[in-house]
Amino acid sequence: MTLDEQLEELLVNLVERRQQVGETLVRLDSILETQKASLDAKMVHFLQRRSYEKALAFVRGESPDA
Repeated sequence: MTLDEQLEELLVNLVERRQQVGETLVRLDSILETQKASLDAKMVHFLQRRSYEKALAFVRGESPDA
């Protein structure tokens, strides 16, 4: 691939990924809104602050870094 083809591919992938990330964030916000009462307080804290690495570690039973 040429340089311009590589750059174009990169930009297309970034746009597609951005849309996927946005859709995932909407779904996570929906889960927080509809299931907040049944979620652990730490999970609510992580989701409200968009600390997704910590939320994932918590779900997996790992110790989220402070």
